[in-house]
Amino acid sequence: MERTTLHHLKRSEAPAEPAQHVCQLSPRQVEYLLKPLDFRRVQVDPNGFKYVKAFDIRVWLNRVFAVGGWDVETLELSNTLDVTYKNSDGAARFNVAYRAQARLSVKAPCGHVIARFDDAAFDAKTNQGNYGDAHDNAMKSALSGALKRCAVNLGDAFGLSLYYKDIHADQQIVQRMIPYVGDPRVQQDEAA
Repeated sequence: MERTTLHHLKRSEAPAEPAQHVCQLSPRQVEYLLKPLDFRRVQVDPNGFKYVKAFDIRVWLNRVFAVGGWDVETLELSNTLDVTYKNSDGAARFNVAYRAQARLSVKAPCGHVIARFDDAAFDAKTNQGNYGDAHDNAMKSALSGALKRCAVNLGDAFGLSLYYKDIHADQQIVQRMIPYVGDPRVQQDEAA
């Protein structure tokens, strides 16, 4: 019986190197991320500022990346204000504020994390009648705000276009993703 060693193998018989794994979004995911924001999803606060609800952001994260295809972690949650006082009727009232920092990680269909976004938000609840509810609402609002600020990095469908003044429902801010769609300058050069 003849022994085979590596130096006896022909070059074509050498063990193949594993192909490098490239993580990327699916074409359908890119399509959703490039859609303009549907202004039916936009809310307006009492000061006239436009926003998308955190619940809506979570729905879209599940739609685009699937359950388990994204993670949010709290990096920091700090109570920055905790004041108790009595109103004119002598009832206790509470002013509470929190600062939250969060990280949003999104995954390619293969399960590998392809992007991470960190951001922070602050929220205060004033003149509250219940101490526990004041803390609960301020914490949740700060965490929701941090998640939304992370998600805007994903593009128009996640509220990026709300940062531009005078934007209309049919306008897109992010019109292409060059790694997925190609560089329009290259396409024009090739067409010439």
